[in-house]
Amino acid sequence: MENFKQRFQVLWNIRWLRRSIISTITIALILLIIPVIIQFSIPYLLKQQGADTAQIEDINLNLFAGTFELKQLIMTTRDSEPARINHIAADLQMLDLFSSQVIVNELLINGLKADVRRDNNGDISINGLLIPINKSTEAEPDPSTETVSSPLQFAVNNLSVINSNINYQEPDFSQNNTINSI
Repeated sequence: MENFKQRFQVLWNIRWLRRSIISTITIALILLIIPVIIQFSIPYLLKQQGADTAQIEDINLNLFAGTFELKQLIMTTRDSEPARINHIAADLQMLDLFSSQVIVNELLINGLKADVRRDNNGDISINGLLIPINKSTEAEPDPSTETVSSPLQFAVNNLSVINSNINYQEPDFSQNNTINSI
């Protein structure tokens, strides 16, 4: 046992080996913690936005392959039925993130159930949760001072929506769509 401790001490004193071990453990911990942070931050943000309850059953994230899966997102508010998404799967091009582009190769949304309402003021809510909209206070923006509001460019190459039920209502228009496959 004493011999093992001496060999370990000699190896630990090698600077590059010690740094490699610490770096590997740090990266492994970060990769394990990111899905947990996402799983608890999405419901927290939905509750901050006005939801009474929000929960996610599972999140699978693979940063190396660029895949993201979310299962059973359920959100409720006081005055409406729960909004539900059974499964979301996204396949991202990870290298494009370094050039401020979010390019989704495939986006699958399965089992979406939502009531979308637009009121007389133009505000949009999903199952009672008000969606923030960027409203300009100026009547006519000056083209010489106009800037891009989002530094990220976003694109979806392939979108699939299956087994979904979306109820859309406006003050003078109401429609209920059941989507089997898009």
